[in-house]
Amino acid sequence: YELFHEERAGIIADFLTTLDGGSVSAEGFAEQFGMNRAEAVIFLSWINVGIKFKEASMDGQAPPEGLENIIGNNSK
Repeated sequence: YELFHEERAGIIADFLTTLDGGSVSAEGFAEQFGMNRAEAVIFLSWINVGIKFKEASMDGQAPPEGLENIIGNNSK
């Protein structure tokens, strides 16, 4: 999928951030980036993990429940 190339990352970022308040469906993302629905669900789930972590970090909160299993528990 060439997701690690800077240009592709920018295209994905633009796709995810220019929806005018809409949401991204796994089907739409899969179609746009040439993957199947299951792969799109996994990819978008990781995007959500990153967003939740960023929000918690910026607010000074503890990581969302269960996130410490993914990122390690260094907040204590």
